[in-house]
Parts: sequence; structure tokens; C-alpha cells
Amino acid sequence: MQCLRQIIRGQIARSRNAGDTLQRKIQRAFWVSVYTLYGVWVGVTFLRREVLGERVIWRGKRAWVNNWANSQTVSLRWDGGGEEYCGRQEIKTIYTPATFLLRAQSGFRWWATNWLNIAVDQRLYPEAFGNTR
Repeated sequence: MQCLRQIIRGQIARSRNAGDTLQRKIQRAFWVSVYTLYGVWVGVTFLRREVLGERVIWRGKRAWVNNWANSQTVSLRWDGGGEEYCGRQEIKTIYTPATFLLRAQSGFRWWATNWLNIAVDQRLYPEAFGNTR
């Protein structure tokens, strides 16, 4: 929810800074809604991926994934502190509803922070991006 509030506040601020007309503000609200729904879909696609902060089991002990970045060596953080590196094949993800929620939120946040503003602005100002429709 916090990410959604940030999106709305950010778009209101962008609209104010650009001096948008009422028609442009309505268009912005429409495209933000469309691309926010697309962000939800991106979040659903992240359900198949591992993300930072997941709980895993390694050699019978529970740990948090500290880095992943598509590397074969994973950094694990223990509850009591400490860090250890292990091979990706050696760990097992603990599947809980919280795991899937974390994955969906991670995907949505990735989309919202990196691509949402660009996608909306491409629809509102196509000439600035070299798009002529």
C-alpha cells in the first residue's frame, strides 16, 4: 500500500510541476491506472522468481537471502547475525504465503519505481520520446 501511495503522490507532483491542464490530468490518471494494473501483472510474474529477503533453508538452518543477482553464489544472513556464502543449488526456499507476497511486492515495486513514470510520460508526451502516432 505504501508503494501505491507513493505512486499517486508522485504523479500528482509530476502533474503540478508540468502545469498540466485538466484534460491532461485526466489522461494521466487513466494511464497511471492502466500501468499500475500492468505492475500488478508484473508482480504476479515475479511469483516464479526468487527475490531478496526470502527465507531459505541451508544445511538444516533457516536464513535470509542477502543477495541473489543471478549469481551461483548466494549470500545468506542468519537470524542471530553473521553471513555465509553457499552455492545456489544447496539452498531450499521455504514456501509460505509470506514468500509469495514478498515476491509479488518485489515485482510491483520494481516496475513502479523503474518504469511506471516512463510508461505514463510516453503516453502523455510521445513527441519527447520520438514517438509519433
